[in-house]
Parts: sequence; structure tokens; C-alpha cells
Amino acid sequence: MTSFGLYDPARDSGDAPKSVGAGLLLVMGSVAGLLVLGLTVFDLGMPIAAMSSLVAFIPAIFYLAIFLWLDRFDPEPPITLLIAFIWGATISIFFSALVNDLLVTYLVSRPPD
Repeated sequence: MTSFGLYDPARDSGDAPKSVGAGLLLVMGSVAGLLVLGLTVFDLGMPIAAMSSLVAFIPAIFYLAIFLWLDRFDPEPPITLLIAFIWGATISIFFSALVNDLLVTYLVSRPPD
């Protein structure tokens, strides 16, 4: 019987090759995270940045708990969850902040109609 592309734990040998792309993604995520942290502290100041980080991470704990509960029957490897969290917490924020700044600069530089 075929699995139609579904994961078959009986056939998994566990010796997957290490991916250079995952390491590169981890480094890019770390750099983007440090840039986001630096820009946030620079724009808002340390007390407000710390308070907003705390306010953002408290609901993230509940969202992660719900996701792990839903994923309990076919759990993902921890590194996959870490990379997904890094993407959502750093890289996507960095690119959205960059696009936001570019659009604000463009819209402010336009003459009024």
C-alpha cells in the first residue's frame, strides 16, 4: 500500500543530511532579529521596548501551546518549530518594517493633490 506522500515513520532511518540552508536561515534570522531589536530600542527607548516585548510574548506562549496541542499526533522536529518561530518573530517583521518605511517615505514625498 502506498502512502500517497504522507510521512511513514517506519521507513524513516533518521539519518537525514545536514542542510546548509537551515544554518543560513538561522544566521539570517539572528541578524534580522538583532536589527529589529536595535531599531525598536532606537525608536522607542529601552523601557517601552522591554514592556512591548513582554506584552507580545505573553500571548505567544498561549498560541504556541495551542499549536503544540494540535500537533501532538504528528509532532514536528524542534528545529522546524524553532525556524518557523524565528521566521515569524524576526525576518517577517524586518521585511514588513522595511516595506512600511519605504511606503511612508514615498507617500510623504508626494505633493498633495
